[in-house]
Amino acid sequence: MLDEVHIKEYFDYKGGSISGMSYDSKTSAPSAQVFMVKSIVSQYKDVHVLPVHTISGNDLHEFIKKVIIDLEDIGFIVIGIITDNNSVNRRAVDLFTDPPELSYCYPHPVDKSRPLFFVVDPVHLFMCIRNNWLNQKNNGRFSSILNLIQFMQFKI
Repeated sequence: MLDEVHIKEYFDYKGGSISGMSYDSKTSAPSAQVFMVKSIVSQYKDVHVLPVHTISGNDLHEFIKKVIIDLEDIGFIVIGIITDNNSVNRRAVDLFTDPPELSYCYPHPVDKSRPLFFVVDPVHLFMCIRNNWLNQKNNGRFSSILNLIQFMQFKI
């Protein structure tokens, strides 16, 4: 699973090392790509944080591919990628085919005969639907009293 999180920009010096630098710039990182590895057969999970200033779909694709290959090299069997529906994430995933194409199943980068599934995180989808409803502009006008009543009942 991967997601972008926005972070406070600053440099921190602890134990002889500096943190807060983005991988793609000499400035502090305003966001981070967070990768979470979660086993479906055990309690194992791990997180990797990649501080970034900006990241393109092409760069993110290379990181995703490297993470998958490295996980497979140490014995994991990667079956899928879960992300939100962000355009950068979609671009990163659709690069698993040539020509790039958005799908739910791709050739696995380690073994082309195996599938690599792409799942859009349902929590992000519900959050997006909710936010769109809350932010919709109707200027206080409804086409009928029934629509207004239904809207008010849904809000409660």
